[in-house]
Amino acid sequence: MTSYPEALRVLSSRGMGIKADIDRISQLVETLGHPELNYPTIHVAGTNGKSSTVRMIAVLLAAHGLKVGTFTSPHLQSYRERFGLVGPGDDGLAAEIISKDDFAQTIAYLLQFTNPLEAERGETVTQFELEAAVAFDWMSNLPVDVGVFETGLGGRWDATNVIQSKVAVITPIDVDHARLLGSTPIENAAEKVGIIKEGSSVITAKQYSDVAAMIAETAAAGGSLVIQAERDFSVTADEAAVGGRLVSVKTRSASYRNLYLPLFGKHQSANLALSISAAEAFLGRPLDEDSVRAGLSILTSPGRLEVVRRDPLVVLDGAHNPHAASVMGAALRESFGELRAVFVLAIFEDKDVEGFLRNVSPFVDEIIFARIKGERPSVDPMALADLWRSVSPLDREVPVGVIEPMSEAVEYAIANSLDDGLVVVTGSLWGVGEARDHLMGPID
Repeated sequence: MTSYPEALRVLSSRGMGIKADIDRISQLVETLGHPELNYPTIHVAGTNGKSSTVRMIAVLLAAHGLKVGTFTSPHLQSYRERFGLVGPGDDGLAAEIISKDDFAQTIAYLLQFTNPLEAERGETVTQFELEAAVAFDWMSNLPVDVGVFETGLGGRWDATNVIQSKVAVITPIDVDHARLLGSTPIENAAEKVGIIKEGSSVITAKQYSDVAAMIAETAAAGGSLVIQAERDFSVTADEAAVGGRLVSVKTRSASYRNLYLPLFGKHQSANLALSISAAEAFLGRPLDEDSVRAGLSILTSPGRLEVVRRDPLVVLDGAHNPHAASVMGAALRESFGELRAVFVLAIFEDKDVEGFLRNVSPFVDEIIFARIKGERPSVDPMALADLWRSVSPLDREVPVGVIEPMSEAVEYAIANSLDDGLVVVTGSLWGVGEARDHLMGPID
């Protein structure tokens, strides 16, 4: 019997390394008897909006009576957040994450198979591959009616790509993880379209024209049906509301009017349209509008324009690439107006740091650079401050500070913000997780 702390040590001991193939996970699931094939699946890839889209699809399907397992990454505060379950409960819909006991027991079970496999191959199963195997086996044992999986990185050689999904969902594709996926959207797309399986339905967000063409060509080659934003489904009405948005969506088979979406930002309305279309494709029919409303009533998306405190307003957003920075900034302005915004920013070295700073700069009135804890290297805060001076707005003075521990940086920002001001913690979901631990308390 492995304890929860021991299970965490097993995972962390494998480090954050990435191996660009699915050989190990393919051999592992075969040895396990293919638990990932014991339930139908939906696969979500893209650059931004994947986790929110997974969560939306899950609550929509749960509201239609299904028990839905979810696998997302990265987590904010606890590894257990990666493994979610939502479905009908005694008092309506209920959402939860994997228990400590289930997590530990699943890890202990899997080690019986990974240890001999690693000895045979002379190489380790990666941390993410082991996490994916936890999701496959845990969902199989529950059992779930459907599993909704988010790719960890790319798609073609991501560990989740051993699933055989009847529905593939592709959120907007831009550039992220350039060293591994390429420096252009089309290079990134070449990896992400790898999740499309023969004969599936492919639900895609609005894309760059060359990316849309690649998705269509890949789908056609495998006899898959493409359901495309702004051609087959669209947001027909969208306005800010208290605590979220009021959205209407039209698909090929139905219209859904005045849905209350408890998330901020127009991009979430686009994610909702994508998710409704994905749920329709999975069920093979229009959704029940009352059920859609019931599902959305329990929807959350932690760390994505999440308000965690007021007076001053504190917002956590895990944007970590230039496209996400622009989307976040526009959403902040639309949702919260022209409040004086103090940003706390920490970002990893493997990101387009200059592009992120340039795109976020129009929305910043004061900025504090911090450092993210852990083994993965984040950019030195002093170096961030120096780079900021080359990209910050020339038409106004933006005070700059460097406070390395995230908790101290957040407390300084709160203390030095006006009561009616805005504090934004961004640059990394890991950094947002640290801030969330500090402000809301740990999960474990």
